[in-house]
Amino acid sequence: MVIMRHKHYAINFISLRISKLCLFVLLFQSGNLLAVSWDEVYQAKSKYEKHVKIVQLAQLEDSRAQFVLSHHYRLGEHVQKDGNKANEWLFKSANNGYAEAEYMLASSYNTPRYNFSLDYEQSVMWLKRAAKQGHLDAQYELGEQYHVGLGVERDLILSYIWLNLASRSNRFLATRSRLMVKDEMTDQQIKTADAQLPEYFKRYADNNNMRNAQ
Repeated sequence: MVIMRHKHYAINFISLRISKLCLFVLLFQSGNLLAVSWDEVYQAKSKYEKHVKIVQLAQLEDSRAQFVLSHHYRLGEHVQKDGNKANEWLFKSANNGYAEAEYMLASSYNTPRYNFSLDYEQSVMWLKRAAKQGHLDAQYELGEQYHVGLGVERDLILSYIWLNLASRSNRFLATRSRLMVKDEMTDQQIKTADAQLPEYFKRYADNNNMRNAQ
């Protein structure tokens, strides 16, 4: 029984090594990593070839590819399922400024999952980064965090501002929350927030970062 178990582990180990070798060959067969583009990903003839191109892009610090690769490790797509590596690539993507990765980290700290511990301050930090790139869900949740003072000092003015930004796509929850916050504000607070809104919309209403999210 013990021998069979060791034999099973050995077969899995060899299979994984062969898979990595095939990946290595595919990665370098062109001899030019810098030539990789997302067009090549879309034109790949198989899902595995697409994965290989994504690995190349991720290694070249493409934040979007790093985010996709984190999902591959999370789900075990074309690689051995590995939560730790999934988190490593997720952090790399977020640290390189990919808004969807930043939002995912914020959510993981706010509602613990993927081996993350509850940390509202970390959640707010990543929400701010994603919100400032125009991520609507991040803007909504950041507004809610400011409203209740979760992970950040309660601030009705900032709550109202971020919820206004999140409401620009006519999202029901954001619009409802904005009106609730407004009911709690003084006339002076509303005046102060309204004065700051144009600058916030100018800087943070663009969501170009999200248009190519996978």
